[in-house]
Amino acid sequence: IEGSVNNAPPLSACGPYPLVVHLHGSCAQQEENHYNSWYNFPITLAKSGYVVIVPKLPGSFLFEQLESLSAEVRNVIEWIRSDWEFKRQIASPSFTAFIGHSTGGILAGMLAAGQQTGALVNLSAVCAAAEGVVDPNPLGQWRTPSLFFMGAGEIDANIEGGGLWERISPPKHLIKLTNGMHWDYLPSRGYRNCNNIESSRCELYKSIVAD
Repeated sequence: IEGSVNNAPPLSACGPYPLVVHLHGSCAQQEENHYNSWYNFPITLAKSGYVVIVPKLPGSFLFEQLESLSAEVRNVIEWIRSDWEFKRQIASPSFTAFIGHSTGGILAGMLAAGQQTGALVNLSAVCAAAEGVVDPNPLGQWRTPSLFFMGAGEIDANIEGGGLWERISPPKHLIKLTNGMHWDYLPSRGYRNCNNIESSRCELYKSIVAD
């Protein structure tokens, strides 16, 4: 792609393109415009032939807000498919993927469970923390290939305990990084603003997850 990925027009001869919806999590410091901190993965995907949406969610949000946020994201997707000037370059809903980090991962699961979806990727989604709190819990309600990333020591994102993993239909995959932490996905600025735990950073996260 020549120029900036922020304004590069789709190549009409190569489409239609799969749609990816990237949903950030809840930053403890309520970072303003937190969605702007998530650019590594969307840029990588855009360069690889995907149309990527990064909705502007609140910098900090609770489980109780997920239902209303899911409606907002559905409206964005509907606009992309019906009113966007390049709407004809978007592939069918079966080629739509959702990516979510932390609480945004639970939101991604809700959206994947409620519509035709091609794939779901969870980045340290707080599945264990949502159990018994989010009702209904979307975990395992989707019928699409899913990929989970998490640090080995992340308690709230632990998908292997309490029968959570067994509820998810195959195909499913889990990647655990031994020294990975919850905010290691972010570039320096977002990492400093949202990480409230003193820890050494795993610099491999960004490249591994982007791949």
